[in-house]
Amino acid sequence: MINKDELEKIVGKENVSNDPEVLLRYSRDYSLVPPGSPDYVVWPTSSEKVGEILKWANTNKIPVVPVSSQIHFNGGAIPRQGGVVVDLSKMNRIFEINKDLKKARFEAGVTWGQLTAALAKEQMRVIMPLLPHANRSVLVDFLEREVPTNTVYDYGEPMMGFEVVWPTGEVFRLGSASVNGYPDSKSKGGNPSGPGIDFYRFLQGAQGTMGIVTWTNLKIMHATKIDKVFLAPVTDLPYAIEFLYRLLPRRVGQEVLLLNRTDLAAMVAEKWPADFEKLRATLPPWTLIIVISGLVRRPEEKIAYEVKLLKEIVKNEFRKLVIDEALPGFPGLGGKLLSLLRNPWPADIPYWKNRWQGGSQSLFFI
Repeated sequence: MINKDELEKIVGKENVSNDPEVLLRYSRDYSLVPPGSPDYVVWPTSSEKVGEILKWANTNKIPVVPVSSQIHFNGGAIPRQGGVVVDLSKMNRIFEINKDLKKARFEAGVTWGQLTAALAKEQMRVIMPLLPHANRSVLVDFLEREVPTNTVYDYGEPMMGFEVVWPTGEVFRLGSASVNGYPDSKSKGGNPSGPGIDFYRFLQGAQGTMGIVTWTNLKIMHATKIDKVFLAPVTDLPYAIEFLYRLLPRRVGQEVLLLNRTDLAAMVAEKWPADFEKLRATLPPWTLIIVISGLVRRPEEKIAYEVKLLKEIVKNEFRKLVIDEALPGFPGLGGKLLSLLRNPWPADIPYWKNRWQGGSQSLFFI
């Protein structure tokens, strides 16, 4: 039996609820995972409050489910044993955007819509997964190892130091953020591996079973100065995959991906379902997308040598691929895709993965 008064003493009366309508919102998501209702929902506003909640739950043997996104697709936040949902959505502060060190420090409740808007004001950006929902937690998507559109290690491992609260209520920091006095120390928390043992992968993919991560330092990068989008229709998938094995180790392109006609149609369709059905019927079975970008320093030269290498690989080894800045029969598609790939999916439009059937379950082979 959960004592509501004890929870209210920790986070305040206004941050505790067992209203049936509130509980219902946390009982299901867009995945295929069966629903399950919590007994209470609490909204802490600091790491210290999270620690007190976990210490209380540990003492009383109450199940705890951490939540930070405002929308869910994978079933990981459904409380299958009742208990208390710890919703971190009120912990949504962006503490720092450091352009010199190319990092941002922010709390678990910060969404893709919030972070990308803040970074854009500073002419900065972050490598994203493929069209994340604007109301998803940035921290959680990277903890869950959502696949980024640029898989080069520099970008594909963007999490640096972060803070976790263990079930005992203890607050623990990883990487160089663990030094005394951080963030007012000489160490700026940008090294994920020191001092001490490298713990930062220990918590990735753990879905909150080890502890609750409250904030992170994330790698960011300067916004691009120039972009060129190359597209290719693909009918022979193994052939295109072999091409990517040749191209990717040479670090050509920022975003590089293959999309089947159904996913691509769901992303770019404006009038639903008419545009979707037309695109799904006329797009090639697969479309190869390569975005080549010039950053702050010598952008024209960077684009020139990447384009040259791309064309040489196609000419010498993969002549069956027809790569151009336009996809035949689909004018303007490249520019539209560039805007999509650099921004989260709008919160006011049904999510692209769910537009066709109303729900989805992602399977990652990584």
